[in-house]
Amino acid sequence: MKDSTFIGRIWALIIFIIALFTRTFLLDKFPYFPPEYPYLGDRPGPLGLYRDEAEYLRLAKLLPSELPYYQPWLHLVLIRLSIMLLGESSFSVRLPSAIASSLTALLIFLISRQLFKDNISAAISSLYYVVMFPSFVYGRMNFLENTVSMFLLLTIYLLSGRNHSKRIFLSGISAILAVLSKMRGVVAVMYYTVEILRENQISKRRKMLYLIPFLSILLGIIFTILWLVDWNISFIFFRWQIGKIGLDIISWKYLIIRHLPSGYAPGSYLVEYWYVFSYITFIYAIVKEPTKMQPIALSLSLMFLLYMLTWGYGSYHLIIMHSLVTIPLGYGVRKMVEMKFYISLLIVTLLYMPIVSEIAMNICSMESYCVNMLRYSLYVIAIAPIFLTLIKRELKKISRTYNMVLLSSLLIMLVYASYISPIFYPYYLTAPISYKT
Repeated sequence: MKDSTFIGRIWALIIFIIALFTRTFLLDKFPYFPPEYPYLGDRPGPLGLYRDEAEYLRLAKLLPSELPYYQPWLHLVLIRLSIMLLGESSFSVRLPSAIASSLTALLIFLISRQLFKDNISAAISSLYYVVMFPSFVYGRMNFLENTVSMFLLLTIYLLSGRNHSKRIFLSGISAILAVLSKMRGVVAVMYYTVEILRENQISKRRKMLYLIPFLSILLGIIFTILWLVDWNISFIFFRWQIGKIGLDIISWKYLIIRHLPSGYAPGSYLVEYWYVFSYITFIYAIVKEPTKMQPIALSLSLMFLLYMLTWGYGSYHLIIMHSLVTIPLGYGVRKMVEMKFYISLLIVTLLYMPIVSEIAMNICSMESYCVNMLRYSLYVIAIAPIFLTLIKRELKKISRTYNMVLLSSLLIMLVYASYISPIFYPYYLTAPISYKT
Protein backbone atom coordinates (compact mmCIF):
# COMPACT_ATOMS: atom_id res chain seq x y z
CA MET A 1 0.00 0.00 0.00
CA LYS A 2 2.87 2.34 0.85
CA ASP A 3 4.54 1.55 -2.48
CA SER A 4 1.32 2.36 -4.33
CA THR A 5 0.99 5.67 -2.48
CA PHE A 6 4.61 6.58 -3.23
CA ILE A 7 4.21 5.71 -6.91
CA GLY A 8 1.00 7.75 -7.00
CA ARG A 9 2.82 10.78 -5.64
CA ILE A 10 5.54 10.40 -8.27
CA TRP A 11 2.86 10.19 -10.98
CA ALA A 12 1.12 13.27 -9.56
CA LEU A 13 4.36 15.27 -9.62
CA ILE A 14 5.19 14.20 -13.18
CA ILE A 15 1.69 15.04 -14.43
CA PHE A 16 1.72 18.49 -12.82
CA ILE A 17 5.14 19.29 -14.31
CA ILE A 18 4.01 18.16 -17.79
CA ALA A 19 0.75 20.11 -17.49
CA LEU A 20 2.50 23.27 -16.28
CA PHE A 21 5.02 23.08 -19.13
CA THR A 22 2.34 22.59 -21.80
CA ARG A 23 0.26 25.44 -20.36
CA THR A 24 3.06 28.00 -19.98
CA PHE A 25 5.55 27.31 -22.83
CA LEU A 26 5.33 30.23 -25.32
CA LEU A 27 2.16 31.30 -23.54
CA ASP A 28 2.35 34.82 -24.98
CA LYS A 29 2.55 33.51 -28.55
CA PHE A 30 -0.01 30.70 -28.68
CA PRO A 31 -2.90 30.79 -29.19
CA TYR A 32 -2.70 34.00 -31.22
CA PHE A 33 -5.90 35.74 -32.34
CA PRO A 34 -5.86 38.29 -35.19
CA PRO A 35 -8.41 41.09 -34.80
CA GLU A 36 -10.75 40.22 -37.66
CA TYR A 37 -13.78 37.91 -37.56
CA PRO A 38 -13.98 35.04 -36.69
CA TYR A 39 -10.79 35.21 -34.59
CA LEU A 40 -11.95 38.28 -32.65
CA GLY A 41 -8.56 39.30 -31.32
CA ASP A 42 -8.57 42.66 -29.57
CA ARG A 43 -5.95 45.37 -30.01
CA PRO A 44 -6.42 47.44 -26.79
CA GLY A 45 -4.57 44.83 -24.75
CA PRO A 46 -1.39 42.89 -25.60
CA LEU A 47 -1.44 41.59 -29.17
CA GLY A 48 -2.92 38.15 -29.79
CA LEU A 49 -5.42 38.10 -26.94
CA TYR A 50 -8.96 36.97 -27.68
CA ARG A 51 -11.61 39.66 -27.17
CA ASP A 52 -12.93 38.24 -23.87
CA GLU A 53 -9.37 37.85 -22.57
CA ALA A 54 -8.74 41.54 -23.23
CA GLU A 55 -12.02 42.47 -21.52
CA TYR A 56 -11.09 40.52 -18.38
CA LEU A 57 -7.74 42.31 -18.39
CA ARG A 58 -9.52 45.66 -18.61
CA LEU A 59 -11.76 44.75 -15.66
CA ALA A 60 -8.78 43.53 -13.63
CA LYS A 61 -6.92 46.79 -14.17
CA LEU A 62 -9.87 48.72 -12.71
CA LEU A 63 -9.46 46.98 -9.34
CA PRO A 64 -9.69 48.07 -6.59
CA SER A 65 -10.90 51.58 -7.46
CA GLU A 66 -13.79 50.32 -9.60
CA LEU A 67 -15.54 47.01 -8.94
CA PRO A 68 -16.85 45.15 -12.00
CA TYR A 69 -20.57 44.45 -11.65
CA TYR A 70 -20.94 41.61 -14.13
CA GLN A 71 -18.51 38.99 -12.83
CA PRO A 72 -17.14 38.07 -9.38
CA TRP A 73 -13.61 39.23 -8.70
CA LEU A 74 -11.40 36.32 -7.60
CA HIS A 75 -9.93 35.48 -11.00
CA LEU A 76 -9.70 39.18 -11.84
CA VAL A 77 -7.69 39.73 -8.65
CA LEU A 78 -5.30 36.96 -9.75
CA ILE A 79 -4.84 38.70 -13.11
CA ARG A 80 -4.22 41.99 -11.35
CA LEU A 81 -1.55 40.42 -9.11
CA SER A 82 0.08 38.71 -12.09
CA ILE A 83 0.46 41.90 -14.14
CA MET A 84 1.66 43.80 -11.06
CA LEU A 85 4.42 41.22 -10.50
CA LEU A 86 5.39 40.48 -14.12
CA GLY A 87 4.25 43.54 -16.04
CA GLU A 88 1.40 43.67 -18.54
CA SER A 89 1.82 41.09 -21.30
CA SER A 90 -0.06 38.21 -22.85
CA PHE A 91 1.99 35.87 -20.66
CA SER A 92 1.12 37.54 -17.35
CA VAL A 93 -2.54 37.94 -18.31
CA ARG A 94 -2.89 34.24 -19.15
CA LEU A 95 -0.69 32.87 -16.35
CA PRO A 96 -3.44 32.49 -13.66
CA SER A 97 -5.54 30.41 -16.08
CA ALA A 98 -2.51 28.33 -17.10
CA ILE A 99 -1.71 27.51 -13.47
CA ALA A 100 -5.37 26.72 -12.72
CA SER A 101 -5.51 24.38 -15.75
CA SER A 102 -2.30 22.65 -14.59
CA LEU A 103 -3.75 22.11 -11.11
CA THR A 104 -6.92 20.78 -12.76
CA ALA A 105 -4.83 18.10 -14.50
CA LEU A 106 -3.39 17.14 -11.11
CA LEU A 107 -6.87 16.99 -9.55
CA ILE A 108 -8.10 14.76 -12.39
CA PHE A 109 -5.35 12.30 -11.47
CA LEU A 110 -6.19 12.46 -7.75
CA ILE A 111 -9.96 12.05 -8.23
CA SER A 112 -9.58 9.22 -10.75
CA ARG A 113 -7.16 7.38 -8.47
CA GLN A 114 -9.48 7.95 -5.51
CA LEU A 115 -12.50 6.56 -7.37
CA PHE A 116 -10.94 3.67 -9.32
CA LYS A 117 -7.91 2.79 -7.11
CA ASP A 118 -5.54 2.63 -10.07
CA ASN A 119 -2.54 4.87 -10.77
CA ILE A 120 -2.29 3.91 -14.45
CA SER A 121 -5.94 4.69 -15.19
CA ALA A 122 -5.63 8.00 -13.35
CA ALA A 123 -2.47 8.91 -15.28
CA ILE A 124 -4.14 8.15 -18.62
CA SER A 125 -7.09 10.37 -17.67
CA SER A 126 -4.98 13.35 -16.66
CA LEU A 127 -2.58 13.04 -19.61
CA TYR A 128 -5.53 12.88 -22.01
CA TYR A 129 -6.80 16.13 -20.48
CA VAL A 130 -3.36 17.68 -20.92
CA VAL A 131 -3.14 16.85 -24.65
CA MET A 132 -6.84 17.10 -25.59
CA PHE A 133 -6.59 20.00 -28.01
CA PRO A 134 -9.62 22.03 -26.84
CA SER A 135 -8.47 21.86 -23.20
CA PHE A 136 -4.88 22.55 -24.31
CA VAL A 137 -5.93 25.76 -26.10
CA TYR A 138 -8.50 27.01 -23.60
CA GLY A 139 -6.24 26.08 -20.67
CA ARG A 140 -3.70 28.58 -22.05
CA MET A 141 -6.27 31.38 -22.38
CA ASN A 142 -7.47 33.95 -19.87
CA PHE A 143 -10.88 32.42 -19.20
CA LEU A 144 -12.54 32.49 -15.79
CA GLU A 145 -13.87 28.96 -16.32
CA ASN A 146 -10.37 27.57 -15.77
CA THR A 147 -10.45 28.70 -12.15
CA VAL A 148 -14.05 27.49 -11.75
CA SER A 149 -13.06 24.06 -13.08
CA MET A 150 -10.16 23.83 -10.63
CA PHE A 151 -12.29 24.67 -7.59
CA LEU A 152 -15.13 22.39 -8.73
CA LEU A 153 -12.73 19.46 -8.98
CA LEU A 154 -11.22 20.33 -5.61
CA THR A 155 -14.74 20.25 -4.15
CA ILE A 156 -15.38 16.83 -5.73
CA TYR A 157 -12.01 15.49 -4.55
CA LEU A 158 -12.56 16.55 -0.94
CA LEU A 159 -16.11 15.17 -0.81
CA SER A 160 -15.21 11.90 -2.57
CA GLY A 161 -12.75 10.94 0.16
CA ARG A 162 -13.50 10.01 3.72
CA ASN A 163 -16.11 12.37 5.07
CA HIS A 164 -14.09 13.88 7.89
CA SER A 165 -15.40 17.18 9.16
CA LYS A 166 -12.24 18.95 8.03
CA ARG A 167 -12.59 17.72 4.43
CA ILE A 168 -16.26 18.70 4.30
CA PHE A 169 -15.43 22.15 5.66
CA LEU A 170 -12.64 22.63 3.10
CA SER A 171 -14.86 21.42 0.25
CA GLY A 172 -17.43 24.05 1.23
CA ILE A 173 -14.77 26.76 1.06
CA SER A 174 -13.70 25.43 -2.35
CA ALA A 175 -17.29 25.60 -3.63
CA ILE A 176 -17.58 29.22 -2.48
CA LEU A 177 -14.28 30.06 -4.22
CA ALA A 178 -15.70 28.57 -7.43
CA VAL A 179 -18.61 31.03 -7.25
CA LEU A 180 -16.23 33.90 -6.53
CA SER A 181 -14.31 33.00 -9.71
CA LYS A 182 -17.35 33.23 -11.98
CA MET A 183 -21.11 32.98 -11.54
CA ARG A 184 -21.11 29.62 -13.29
CA GLY A 185 -19.22 28.34 -10.26
CA VAL A 186 -22.66 27.95 -8.67
CA VAL A 187 -22.46 24.39 -10.02
CA ALA A 188 -19.91 23.63 -7.27
CA VAL A 189 -22.35 24.92 -4.63
CA MET A 190 -25.12 22.80 -6.13
CA TYR A 191 -22.87 19.74 -6.09
CA TYR A 192 -21.76 20.35 -2.50
CA THR A 193 -25.35 20.77 -1.30
CA VAL A 194 -26.68 17.67 -3.08
CA GLU A 195 -23.74 15.51 -1.93
CA ILE A 196 -24.19 16.51 1.72
CA LEU A 197 -27.95 15.88 1.57
CA ARG A 198 -27.61 12.43 -0.03
CA GLU A 199 -24.73 11.24 2.17
CA ASN A 200 -26.10 8.37 4.27
CA GLN A 201 -23.22 8.32 6.75
CA ILE A 202 -24.00 11.84 8.00
CA SER A 203 -26.88 12.38 10.43
CA LYS A 204 -29.60 14.92 9.61
CA ARG A 205 -28.47 17.14 12.47
CA ARG A 206 -24.87 17.17 11.26
CA LYS A 207 -26.02 17.85 7.68
CA MET A 208 -27.73 21.00 8.89
CA LEU A 209 -24.59 21.97 10.81
CA TYR A 210 -22.65 21.74 7.55
CA LEU A 211 -25.19 23.37 5.24
CA ILE A 212 -26.60 26.26 7.30
CA PRO A 213 -23.25 28.01 7.97
CA PHE A 214 -22.10 27.24 4.40
CA LEU A 215 -25.20 28.74 2.76
CA SER A 216 -25.20 31.66 5.21
CA ILE A 217 -21.61 32.57 4.36
CA LEU A 218 -22.29 32.18 0.63
CA LEU A 219 -25.40 34.37 0.70
CA GLY A 220 -23.58 36.92 2.85
CA ILE A 221 -20.77 37.18 0.31
CA ILE A 222 -23.18 37.41 -2.63
CA PHE A 223 -25.32 40.16 -1.04
CA THR A 224 -22.20 42.06 0.01
CA ILE A 225 -20.98 42.03 -3.59
CA LEU A 226 -24.42 43.10 -4.86
CA TRP A 227 -24.48 45.93 -2.33
CA LEU A 228 -21.01 47.14 -3.34
CA VAL A 229 -21.90 47.28 -7.03
CA ASP A 230 -25.44 48.55 -6.43
CA TRP A 231 -27.22 45.66 -8.12
CA ASN A 232 -30.79 44.47 -7.62
CA ILE A 233 -32.39 41.05 -7.89
CA SER A 234 -34.53 41.87 -10.91
CA PHE A 235 -31.45 42.99 -12.83
CA ILE A 236 -29.70 39.70 -11.94
CA PHE A 237 -32.56 37.68 -13.40
CA PHE A 238 -32.57 39.90 -16.49
CA ARG A 239 -28.79 39.90 -17.01
CA TRP A 240 -28.34 36.15 -16.58
CA GLN A 241 -31.70 35.34 -18.20
CA ILE A 242 -32.56 33.01 -15.33
CA GLY A 243 -35.59 30.80 -15.89
CA LYS A 244 -35.56 30.98 -19.69
CA ILE A 245 -35.08 27.25 -20.04
CA GLY A 246 -33.36 26.13 -23.23
CA LEU A 247 -32.86 29.70 -24.42
CA ASP A 248 -29.63 28.77 -26.18
CA ILE A 249 -30.60 25.25 -27.21
CA ILE A 250 -28.52 25.59 -30.37
CA SER A 251 -25.47 25.56 -28.11
CA TRP A 252 -25.70 21.76 -28.03
CA LYS A 253 -23.69 21.89 -31.24
CA TYR A 254 -20.63 22.89 -29.22
CA LEU A 255 -20.64 19.42 -27.66
CA ILE A 256 -19.84 17.79 -30.98
CA ILE A 257 -18.21 20.19 -33.47
CA ARG A 258 -14.83 21.91 -33.74
CA HIS A 259 -14.97 25.65 -33.24
CA LEU A 260 -13.12 28.79 -32.28
CA PRO A 261 -13.83 30.53 -28.94
CA SER A 262 -16.13 32.86 -30.89
CA GLY A 263 -18.31 29.82 -31.63
CA TYR A 264 -17.50 30.01 -35.34
CA ALA A 265 -16.98 26.62 -37.00
CA PRO A 266 -14.37 27.12 -39.75
CA GLY A 267 -15.52 25.63 -43.05
CA SER A 268 -18.20 23.00 -42.72
CA TYR A 269 -19.18 21.48 -39.38
CA LEU A 270 -16.43 19.01 -38.45
CA VAL A 271 -16.66 16.53 -35.59
CA GLU A 272 -14.61 17.17 -32.45
CA TYR A 273 -13.14 13.69 -32.15
CA TRP A 274 -11.46 14.43 -28.80
CA TYR A 275 -14.91 14.98 -27.30
CA VAL A 276 -16.48 11.94 -28.94
CA PHE A 277 -13.74 9.63 -27.67
CA SER A 278 -14.16 10.98 -24.13
CA TYR A 279 -17.97 10.55 -24.32
CA ILE A 280 -17.60 6.90 -25.36
CA THR A 281 -15.19 6.10 -22.53
CA PHE A 282 -17.42 8.02 -20.08
CA ILE A 283 -20.47 5.93 -21.04
CA TYR A 284 -18.43 2.72 -20.91
CA ALA A 285 -17.18 3.59 -17.41
CA ILE A 286 -20.63 4.49 -16.11
CA VAL A 287 -22.04 1.18 -17.38
CA LYS A 288 -19.21 -0.78 -15.73
CA GLU A 289 -19.05 1.17 -12.45
CA PRO A 290 -22.27 3.16 -11.89
CA THR A 291 -21.63 3.61 -8.15
CA LYS A 292 -18.09 4.91 -8.54
CA MET A 293 -19.21 7.22 -11.33
CA GLN A 294 -21.93 8.93 -9.24
CA PRO A 295 -19.88 12.02 -8.23
CA ILE A 296 -18.79 12.68 -11.83
CA ALA A 297 -22.20 11.99 -13.38
CA LEU A 298 -23.90 14.18 -10.76
CA SER A 299 -21.56 17.15 -11.24
CA LEU A 300 -21.82 16.91 -15.04
CA SER A 301 -25.63 16.74 -14.87
CA LEU A 302 -25.76 19.75 -12.56
CA MET A 303 -23.48 21.67 -14.91
CA PHE A 304 -25.78 21.11 -17.89
CA LEU A 305 -28.87 21.82 -15.76
CA LEU A 306 -27.42 25.14 -14.59
CA TYR A 307 -26.43 26.13 -18.12
CA MET A 308 -29.85 25.40 -19.54
CA LEU A 309 -31.62 27.26 -16.70
CA THR A 310 -29.57 30.39 -17.32
CA TRP A 311 -28.31 31.76 -20.62
CA GLY A 312 -27.10 28.51 -22.18
CA TYR A 313 -23.47 27.79 -22.90
CA GLY A 314 -20.97 28.66 -25.57
CA SER A 315 -17.75 27.13 -26.80
CA TYR A 316 -15.37 28.02 -24.00
CA HIS A 317 -17.99 27.47 -21.29
CA LEU A 318 -17.25 23.78 -21.88
CA ILE A 319 -13.88 24.22 -20.15
CA ILE A 320 -15.66 22.91 -17.04
CA MET A 321 -16.86 19.87 -18.99
CA HIS A 322 -13.34 19.03 -20.23
CA SER A 323 -12.15 18.02 -16.79
CA LEU A 324 -15.30 16.11 -15.82
CA VAL A 325 -15.51 13.87 -18.89
CA THR A 326 -11.81 12.97 -18.73
CA ILE A 327 -11.76 11.82 -15.08
CA PRO A 328 -13.05 8.28 -15.90
CA LEU A 329 -11.35 8.12 -19.33
CA GLY A 330 -8.34 6.10 -18.20
CA TYR A 331 -10.51 3.55 -16.44
CA GLY A 332 -12.82 3.36 -19.46
CA VAL A 333 -9.92 2.82 -21.86
CA ARG A 334 -8.43 0.02 -19.75
CA LYS A 335 -11.82 -1.72 -19.52
CA MET A 336 -12.44 -1.28 -23.23
CA VAL A 337 -9.48 -3.55 -23.93
CA GLU A 338 -11.90 -6.36 -22.96
CA MET A 339 -14.83 -5.08 -25.06
CA LYS A 340 -16.83 -7.39 -27.29
CA PHE A 341 -16.47 -7.42 -31.06
CA TYR A 342 -19.65 -5.44 -31.74
CA ILE A 343 -18.44 -2.59 -29.53
CA SER A 344 -15.09 -2.65 -31.32
CA LEU A 345 -16.95 -2.41 -34.61
CA LEU A 346 -18.92 0.56 -33.27
CA ILE A 347 -15.68 2.34 -32.33
CA VAL A 348 -14.29 1.64 -35.79
CA THR A 349 -17.32 3.08 -37.57
CA LEU A 350 -17.86 6.06 -35.25
CA LEU A 351 -14.26 7.16 -34.79
CA TYR A 352 -11.57 5.17 -36.57
CA MET A 353 -12.91 5.39 -40.11
CA PRO A 354 -13.89 9.10 -39.99
CA ILE A 355 -10.54 10.11 -38.46
CA VAL A 356 -8.46 8.16 -40.97
CA SER A 357 -10.62 9.40 -43.85
CA GLU A 358 -10.09 13.04 -42.83
CA ILE A 359 -6.35 12.49 -42.41
CA ALA A 360 -6.17 10.66 -45.75
CA MET A 361 -7.95 13.46 -47.64
CA ASN A 362 -5.47 15.98 -46.26
CA ILE A 363 -2.37 13.85 -46.86
CA CYS A 364 -3.41 12.89 -50.36
CA SER A 365 -4.49 16.41 -51.32
CA MET A 366 -7.83 15.01 -52.51
CA GLU A 367 -6.19 12.75 -55.15
CA SER A 368 -8.87 10.13 -55.66
CA TYR A 369 -6.68 7.04 -56.15
CA CYS A 370 -4.75 7.74 -52.94
CA VAL A 371 -7.87 8.43 -50.88
CA ASN A 372 -9.65 5.37 -52.28
CA MET A 373 -6.72 3.06 -51.50
CA LEU A 374 -6.68 4.25 -47.91
CA ARG A 375 -10.43 3.87 -47.65
CA TYR A 376 -10.35 0.34 -49.04
CA SER A 377 -7.76 -0.57 -46.45
CA LEU A 378 -10.19 0.66 -43.82
CA TYR A 379 -12.75 -1.95 -44.83
CA VAL A 380 -10.37 -4.71 -43.79
CA ILE A 381 -9.94 -3.14 -40.37
CA ALA A 382 -13.66 -2.50 -40.05
CA ILE A 383 -14.68 -6.11 -40.65
CA ALA A 384 -11.90 -7.59 -38.50
CA PRO A 385 -14.09 -7.66 -35.36
CA ILE A 386 -16.66 -9.73 -37.24
CA PHE A 387 -14.07 -12.43 -37.96
CA LEU A 388 -13.06 -12.35 -34.30
CA THR A 389 -16.47 -13.80 -33.41
CA LEU A 390 -15.38 -17.04 -35.10
CA ILE A 391 -12.36 -17.38 -32.84
CA LYS A 392 -12.57 -19.74 -29.88
CA ARG A 393 -12.12 -18.59 -26.30
CA GLU A 394 -8.58 -19.94 -26.14
CA LEU A 395 -7.61 -17.25 -28.67
CA LYS A 396 -9.18 -14.45 -26.68
CA LYS A 397 -5.81 -12.68 -26.51
CA ILE A 398 -6.16 -11.84 -30.20
CA SER A 399 -9.32 -9.88 -29.44
CA ARG A 400 -7.54 -8.04 -26.61
CA THR A 401 -4.63 -7.25 -28.88
CA TYR A 402 -6.96 -5.91 -31.56
CA ASN A 403 -8.69 -3.64 -29.06
CA MET A 404 -5.36 -2.38 -27.71
CA VAL A 405 -4.13 -1.60 -31.23
CA LEU A 406 -7.44 0.08 -32.09
CA LEU A 407 -7.48 2.32 -29.01
CA SER A 408 -3.77 3.13 -29.25
CA SER A 409 -4.03 4.02 -32.93
CA LEU A 410 -6.98 6.31 -32.22
CA LEU A 411 -5.00 8.23 -29.61
CA ILE A 412 -1.93 8.41 -31.85
CA MET A 413 -3.98 9.74 -34.77
CA LEU A 414 -5.66 12.35 -32.56
CA VAL A 415 -2.26 13.63 -31.44
CA TYR A 416 -0.84 13.49 -34.98
CA ALA A 417 -3.71 15.38 -36.63
CA SER A 418 -3.87 17.94 -33.82
CA TYR A 419 -0.20 18.75 -33.18
CA ILE A 420 2.24 17.16 -35.62
CA SER A 421 0.23 18.02 -38.72
CA PRO A 422 -2.32 20.88 -38.55
CA ILE A 423 -5.11 18.81 -40.10
CA PHE A 424 -7.80 19.24 -37.45
CA TYR A 425 -6.96 22.79 -36.32
CA PRO A 426 -5.24 24.74 -39.12
CA TYR A 427 -6.87 27.98 -37.94
CA TYR A 428 -4.95 27.79 -34.64
CA LEU A 429 -1.62 26.51 -35.92
CA THR A 430 -1.35 28.70 -39.05
CA ALA A 431 -2.35 32.18 -37.81
CA PRO A 432 -1.52 34.99 -40.28
CA ILE A 433 2.12 36.05 -39.74
CA SER A 434 1.34 39.68 -40.55
CA TYR A 435 -0.57 40.01 -37.31
CA LYS A 436 2.34 38.76 -35.21
CA THR A 437 4.50 41.81 -35.83
